[in-house]
Amino acid sequence: MSTQLRKTPWVGVALIVIGCTILLAKTRVFDFHWMVFLYVLMGTFGVVKLSQGFVRRRKGSIFFGAFLFLTGVLGLLIEFDFVFASSRVVIPSIFLIMGLAFLFSYSIALRNFVHLTFGLFFVALGGSFLLAELSYFDRWEVRHAVRDYWPLLLIALGVSVLLSKKKQKQPVG
Repeated sequence: MSTQLRKTPWVGVALIVIGCTILLAKTRVFDFHWMVFLYVLMGTFGVVKLSQGFVRRRKGSIFFGAFLFLTGVLGLLIEFDFVFASSRVVIPSIFLIMGLAFLFSYSIALRNFVHLTFGLFFVALGGSFLLAELSYFDRWEVRHAVRDYWPLLLIALGVSVLLSKKKQKQPVG
């Protein structure tokens, strides 16, 4: 990253943009929806963090960027009425987003099976609850299955920790 880009006072630029936006909204030049702005900002910041994470190979940045980007997309879908905003849909969607973010972070460290396990777990959990809310599954059967079979997560985490440790001990070359 160039030194000129690092020296740019981004807080000042953001304040100018926000001030201009408020002024134009108050003078009724255009109708401004703050939640749409927030979700676009989240998505944009998420894409930046995601790309920085992949370039620098940082799992935390990848997870955070993917989570922000996908949450921004979900927020925009809700704002533009593509998705019905109820807690029965949004909470499973957040689980699904968390699972996808874990899978994104797993993609740069293929030996870290814990991220894979959490990713698959949250995708399965969020996906099954979301499909239950969309009437593809019976809601109570999904809840009973989660209540009865949650120890499988502990088993999978244990296996993933063992596999991660085994891969780290193997000599390279």
